[in-house]
Order: sequence, then structure tokens, then C-alpha cells
Amino acid sequence: MIYALFVVYENKLKGNSLFSFDNSKVTFVIFDNSTTKDCQKFNKEFCQNKHIVYISFGCNKGLSFAYNYVIQNYLTETDYILFLDDDTNISQEYLSLISHRIQASSSLVFSPININIKTRQIDSPKKMFFHFLLKSTMVEPKDKEVGLFNSINNGTLVAKKAFDITGLFDPDIFVYFVDSYLYFNLFLHNIKT
Repeated sequence: MIYALFVVYENKLKGNSLFSFDNSKVTFVIFDNSTTKDCQKFNKEFCQNKHIVYISFGCNKGLSFAYNYVIQNYLTETDYILFLDDDTNISQEYLSLISHRIQASSSLVFSPININIKTRQIDSPKKMFFHFLLKSTMVEPKDKEVGLFNSINNGTLVAKKAFDITGLFDPDIFVYFVDSYLYFNLFLHNIKT
């Protein structure tokens, strides 16, 4: 099973076409970090009408807490979590593709390739290297294997088994660097993507 997790903050869910997809292998989860009762009420009703799992603590717990909560309370050993931004517009084709990929591969992590529309270059992932400071450079399509790299979480699919190896997200990381933390931990534990 794939749990597609959207973490929202002060955003009323509505026009995302993704929620209209019917896929028995994907369970949609909304973790609502909104603090306003109006947003929470709207989102809870939206999720109930669409049969989407809705989670809220009534306050902003941050990304790491939200990710860890879903990993710990919903995923079993054979499940995957798909990290999505609340404004993500992915297609049914993408969901079908990742559903097939996890059956055909032993990989624990699948990272999407994001292309910058203006420059037509790969925006994410980026190769990382140390040169007094941590720097990045583009991943080239010809690169067969890249050691340390960083990617955005949006669209990344991770097996529960990977978190059993690396541990969960650092709860002290509230918003920024959550994705960097994930990829650095994967690198430290030699988990290929």
C-alpha cells in the first residue's frame, strides 16, 4: 500500500484533481497543520466526503512531526509513503507508474526528476559534494549512479523499511531542511535511490 501524504497549513483543500482518482493501492492522507478552526472544519469535511484520511492536532506541528506520525501510525513493513505538497498536481499515470515500480524493483526509495520549466534543466535532484562547504551541481541524465545527492520531498516515494534502517525524521527540524535530512540519512546508510 502507498500512503500519499499531503501536509497542509492554512489552506482549504479544493481543486486538486488528484483527490478524484480511484486507486485501490493508494490511500490519501491529509495532515492538517492549520491553526484556524475554519480551515480545519473545511478540510475535515472535504476529507470525509472524499474518503481521505484526515489528521489534525489543531496546531502546526511541523513537517517532521507529520511525517513521523504517519510513518509510525499507518505504515506496515511492506508499505510506502509518498510525500506530496498540498499544491501538487500529479497525474493518475504517475500513481500507476509508482505502483508498478515498487512491484518490479527492490529499491526502497524512488526520487522524481523535476525539470525547471524556464531553463529546461534538472532542478532536482542535485549532486552534493564537499569543498569547504556543501555545494551542489546538476545531475546529468548520463549519470548512472550518484553518491550523495539532495532532492525535494515532493513526489518522493519511500518504503517503511528505509525508515527502519535510517530512523525517522528529526523532530527538531520543523520545516526547512527536512528533505536534505532525508537524503543525507539515506546516503549515510548506503540506501540507493
